Amino acid sequence: MKINYVAKHITGVIIAGCQGDDPDAGPAYPLPACPEGCQWIEVGEPFTRAGRADSEEARLVDGAVVWVETAALADVIEQVLDQIDADADTARVSVLIKTTKAEEYMQAETQARAWQEADYAGDAPPDVASWAAAKWRDKLTDQQAAESILAQADQYRALLSGIRALRLRHMEDARHAADAAGARAVLSTFTTELSNLMKGTA
Repeated sequence: MKINYVAKHITGVIIAGCQGDDPDAGPAYPLPACPEGCQWIEVGEPFTRAGRADSEEARLVDGAVVWVETAALADVIEQVLDQIDADADTARVSVLIKTTKAEEYMQAETQARAWQEADYAGDAPPDVASWAAAKWRDKLTDQQAAESILAQADQYRALLSGIRALRLRHMEDARHAADAAGARAVLSTFTTELSNLMKGTA
């Protein structure tokens, strides 16, 4: 049977974990060399830093590992705000697919919208006509081409609005977090909701 151990430093901080055999199992019991200034202590659960911030320290309290935040709350909130901003930026770029095409899409949308507002009078604008021509196999009319351009543009704009709403709401939630754990929980929720939005499952 394997037993969980943590390496407790003389400062009280847990810096590593391992598993060892049951002492009653015999000669296979010896644990690996303990880090300098530490001692192996048996605990109930395996020790891991997975999902923990660099500023969190692990300490042993009544035989259980307890995580303690060492960074100032203001610093943690600032990090969370920066990450939310960065993730939102990445999402916005992906909405445009390729930033080099952004101007092209906007131009096609402008032409299609103006033509629609004119009740499709006269010839289709060039960027609308070129889309209809490209979709000749589907027998797409100029008006249908304009409608498809606008539908896609509306979808993109709704997605951008959704990203903005998530970013603003969660940044404000982070600013009002009572502690570091709460601020990080806001970031985790934002990441999940942004992912769902981009997948169309929000």
